[in-house]
Amino acid sequence: MQLLVTVGAGTVYISFEAMRLIHVLRCGAPAAPPLPPYYIHY
Repeated sequence: MQLLVTVGAGTVYISFEAMRLIHVLRCGAPAAPPLPPYYIHY
């Protein structure tokens, strides 16, 4: 069960990283922090 949670969190993280990478490649924007800002507020 713990493995499932870890895999799920990893998948979410990888998808965020992929979206960030695509955004940077498309827009030529400077690299954003790896995690969205709302994660940092916790």
